[in-house]
Amino acid sequence: MSHRRVTRAALVGATTIATMAVLPAGTAVAATASPVAPGAAGLTQNSVITAIGPDGTMAGTEGSASVIWTAAGRTVRLPAGSEVRTITASGLVGGSSGGTATIWRTNGSTVATRVGARVVDLTEGGTAAIVSGPDATNDSGLWSGGAVTPLRVLGRPDARVQPADINNNGEVVGLATVPGSWQWTPVRCQANGDCVQLPLPSPGADVHVAAINDSGRVLGSNDGKGLLWDSAGPPTPLPPAAGSTYARPADGRQALNARGDVIGYSGPGYDLEHPVLWPAGGAPVALPRSTTHTTSELRAINDNGDIAAIGSDGTSRAERVLFWRGGQLSQFSLLPLRTGGTVVGLSETGRVAGGSRLRIGSIPGFTYYSERATYWDPR
Repeated sequence: MSHRRVTRAALVGATTIATMAVLPAGTAVAATASPVAPGAAGLTQNSVITAIGPDGTMAGTEGSASVIWTAAGRTVRLPAGSEVRTITASGLVGGSSGGTATIWRTNGSTVATRVGARVVDLTEGGTAAIVSGPDATNDSGLWSGGAVTPLRVLGRPDARVQPADINNNGEVVGLATVPGSWQWTPVRCQANGDCVQLPLPSPGADVHVAAINDSGRVLGSNDGKGLLWDSAGPPTPLPPAAGSTYARPADGRQALNARGDVIGYSGPGYDLEHPVLWPAGGAPVALPRSTTHTTSELRAINDNGDIAAIGSDGTSRAERVLFWRGGQLSQFSLLPLRTGGTVVGLSETGRVAGGSRLRIGSIPGFTYYSERATYWDPR
């Protein structure tokens, strides 16, 4: 499965840092990486990365064109208006094109299409979690071999499932609701389409489901507090760091890796929280922080334990790309004349995919940027 981005920044509190374990540095040295703009376009052309695969293959837009940037450095054009959501290690690319769910190969050839749907995520074998329809009343299913298996909540035939992630066993996690209601329930669905509700400590409260790995571990949150489900039984809360009152995971599929490691935040309050790693089966560990940034927005952890994030001074004018490997924190530079960095995802090779931005103006509620797709290969 392929994973992507998160959305909420975490404020760092020095009072919290002193009360939790710090990731040991060992013999590792800080990684270095230079910014690279994929493709042949000049630095003045806007481009955006929307997905990255395990081998470092990326996809996005270059000007008005939809493209794949292969790990070997080749640019492949897709039909105009295509949007890529996921890239697998087996070389499959999932997304949509003109309102049609589409699976491509990384050479741009089309594997399969389904009109009126869009791909949410894709397994290595080519089974896709898809949705059709514009809102929470949509239909969802597992699309494979030209056929679609609907996702059905057992005991609730009127419920609709909004898939969030699929693992390579064809298991799907997401949220379910009934038409006309905005109360969500987390569900786990089997490869045959049968879905069961996952229990919650506080039913009816704010709930999110982020990811499921191939071992079946599900990551989500209830009322802002992190939860792990390893079966259909009650969830295990993410333990707060020492001196903290809560723990919450980072948003998005890449907050959980294949080993079961989780990235997120812990603290006595949102204004005093710290970025944290929960090793599978271990206690929370504080991530070393940047001395020049007050916020760290965690984006992804890969199966080797590399972590990527955006660091900011809180003004949205000077974001930087942060990277942790082996207990060491690095900050990567941006393309020339750019002042802000973004992070979309992280490959298994350690490639960080994102962008280099220049803030060019704003109006109330909206900020304008000039952005150039950028990646970093740590060494």
